[in-house]
Amino acid sequence: MKGKYYITLSIIWMMFIFFLSSQSNEKFQEVSYSIKWLKFQSFIAHFTLYFILGFFFINFLHFYIKNTIKKILSYFLLIIFYSVFDEIHQHFVPGRFFEIIDIFINIIGATTLVLIFFLKKRLNIIVSKNK
Repeated sequence: MKGKYYITLSIIWMMFIFFLSSQSNEKFQEVSYSIKWLKFQSFIAHFTLYFILGFFFINFLHFYIKNTIKKILSYFLLIIFYSVFDEIHQHFVPGRFFEIIDIFINIIGATTLVLIFFLKKRLNIIVSKNK
């Protein structure tokens, strides 16, 4: 049941990302001016969106794929696929562009999450052995 919960959250989050990507450049300029003081706002936005998406994906995969290597490969295929899809979609939105750097930032956000996920899992194993 929890796996279905995480896939549902993944889909909702992907729809949210799609919605954000559908906004014209003018809409983003309005938001950009209000947080002008925040340097690297695009990097932070992409990183955070895909960090959260990664959280939903890895938890979904955790329930359905037991093999760690298959889980990680599936995870990165999903992240890369959706990231590329999102950038292609942006290409067709007025004032927005396909940018390879955004794909890399998305992958960095997702990679950071998966590293934390597996480090936590590893620490839990070590702690439980020491009890």
